[in-house]
Amino acid sequence: MSDADAAWRLDMLLACQKIERFVRGVDGANFLGDELRQEAILRQLTVLGEAAKNVSPSFVPPTVTFPGKTLAGFATSLYIGIDAYNWPRSGRS
Repeated sequence: MSDADAAWRLDMLLACQKIERFVRGVDGANFLGDELRQEAILRQLTVLGEAAKNVSPSFVPPTVTFPGKTLAGFATSLYIGIDAYNWPRSGRS
């Protein structure tokens, strides 16, 4: 594994750990009412997508399906079009 791939892998791991910590113990209603938490998670999803987009193909074993480009596209869509999502109106202005 190259140093760059190791760094991207660490970024992905840390982003996932942060997302897990940010949602722990939070129900849907509280999440929708907490803009700061939503933005923090969005930021980590963006980090995750960027890292996934940049890992080299040799990083992923040929027997594993790795959705790197899908994750990157998802993160970009979130970053650019988050307000286009049909959010439930409770708690989101």
